[in-house]
Amino acid sequence: MADSLRSIIMLPFVSTDLDRGFAEQFHRGLDRLRAEIEGEQPGYLEVMRHHTAVLCIDIWRLTRPLDQAAQNSDRMVAVRFLQLVEKNLRAQWPIARYAQELQITPERLSAILRKTTERAPLALIHARIIQEANVLLASSSMQIADIAENLGFSDPAYFSRFYKRMTGHSPNRQRRDPANQNTGTTFAAWP
Repeated sequence: MADSLRSIIMLPFVSTDLDRGFAEQFHRGLDRLRAEIEGEQPGYLEVMRHHTAVLCIDIWRLTRPLDQAAQNSDRMVAVRFLQLVEKNLRAQWPIARYAQELQITPERLSAILRKTTERAPLALIHARIIQEANVLLASSSMQIADIAENLGFSDPAYFSRFYKRMTGHSPNRQRRDPANQNTGTTFAAWP
């Protein structure tokens, strides 16, 4: 269900005609959530999680399934690819596996991503790995070998070579040099 919710959230808008009874029920759910937040009774965090889950399920039930054309639009394929990258970053899937999950050919995936992001699939994956490595290097005291393992690399030396090839300097230098601490690269502008 999380994948369905994620795809709904990525839509520019969700519109539907609300039944008055459902709208009132939804409003009561929001009121219960607010009461839990304000009350701070024992166990309120757990109750809030469950109320939030119920509200998300209600929103999910309201949405109409995307028609096949919208699901297969270039933009939606790119969004779904980026979601898969986030979900499977540490698994280091090959491009063919991403294409298989998206039910398109690797060539089609590459064409769509070049059109929508102006980057190849592998370049997007590598950029995301480097972004995550930079965050770990800047904000943790983890050893380079542990960061490599955390990112799905079985060989820390290979991770260091990969990192140097992508950035022009070693992970150790990234960590030591305050000028390199810019982890502000954002993927918010992705499709």
